[in-house]
Amino acid sequence: MASSPGVPPFSLTSPRFDQSTFYGRWKHFVSMVNPANMLITSSQVDDSMALLEAYRAGHVDSTKVSDAELWEARRIKEAVIHPDTGKPIPLPLRMAAFIPINIPLIVWMTWPGASAAMTVAGQIANQSLNVGVNYANRNASSEQSMTSIAAAYVGATSVALGVSLSGRSYMLKHGAKLPPVVGRLVPYAAVATAGAAGMVIMRFKELTDGVMLKDHTGTEHGLSRKAGIIGVAKTALSRAVFFPIFPMVLPPLIMDVIARNTSILKKFPKAALPLEVVTIATCMMTFLPMAIAMFPQDESVPASILEPEFQGKVDLTGKPIEYFTFNKGL
Repeated sequence: MASSPGVPPFSLTSPRFDQSTFYGRWKHFVSMVNPANMLITSSQVDDSMALLEAYRAGHVDSTKVSDAELWEARRIKEAVIHPDTGKPIPLPLRMAAFIPINIPLIVWMTWPGASAAMTVAGQIANQSLNVGVNYANRNASSEQSMTSIAAAYVGATSVALGVSLSGRSYMLKHGAKLPPVVGRLVPYAAVATAGAAGMVIMRFKELTDGVMLKDHTGTEHGLSRKAGIIGVAKTALSRAVFFPIFPMVLPPLIMDVIARNTSILKKFPKAALPLEVVTIATCMMTFLPMAIAMFPQDESVPASILEPEFQGKVDLTGKPIEYFTFNKGL
């Protein structure tokens, strides 16, 4: 294989960056959430998949195709194709679209003095997007019915509206005694609680039926409910609770500091919106990869903590399997 300086040897199964470390996962997700990936064309995906299949079949001329080209083909495929279904993820629901689509939503939901109608509409729009992203990036080894999807949407939206409207009502009654920034933190509470609730409802089948476990060779060994619980819990923690802190809590705090300590917004009041958009975008670009990188997407779990049927299993060579892996989802 044609070598490339600074590029590891290509592998179809092992990740380019070390997924056992936070730094390696962060580098991986920086490339995955890059909005430029939205510009990937279907022909690029087809060419990349064809190159990877040719490599798998041993039909690639190692003197003409470099490791870097193969890694790029794999990056393109993984940015578009679901790892379980093998089908393209709809463009608005890919991780590359997460930042561009969420910026206006966050501005909408955290806007100071929003009316009840604006609050309701913002939360409904946000939960509509969330349920789509959760479904599109789910672990597809445990399929979901339209009933469970609808239940997740209604449940998450109800929680979001309950928390946001209750918080708004409280601020209308007691907000005069509190710093203005407190009212702008209410949307975070709504989004975090609703996000966690929606993810649990949406992926409830993973909790009841389990997720598919594989050994180091990729051989499937059956569904594990305990692994499903681990996957859903870690995804909810990183995506629904940890990540929203940065685009929904930091920007209001930063804007509050600017308003109290500078005269910029007094002299240029129309600068408030573009300044907040830039602040939110910066926080999202910086911290989204960090939030997703908290835990590996391909989670490794010791056989010793799983159901009894997964303990004492052996791989194709007869060696005892100490760890299983599964797709945690994003």
